[in-house]
Amino acid sequence: MLKCDLCPKEYATKTDLEAHRNMHLNIRPFKCPKCPMAFTRADVLRKHKLYKHEGVKCPSSRPRKKQKVVETSDSE
Repeated sequence: MLKCDLCPKEYATKTDLEAHRNMHLNIRPFKCPKCPMAFTRADVLRKHKLYKHEGVKCPSSRPRKKQKVVETSDSE
């Protein structure tokens, strides 16, 4: 296992360790060619391009909770 020198986390591959380390150092080498966004990992850039620039609908990974609306009275 490869240990991060900035925290206690460990990774099996050098690529995963480098992506993790980039988060600590705010290094974003994967830049979107269509907007100013940049990412620490290539897979996140790939998803960003699909969902934001190519019109692919983002799959819902889990059902969202309905938010409870609380009404307040201004006349007190």
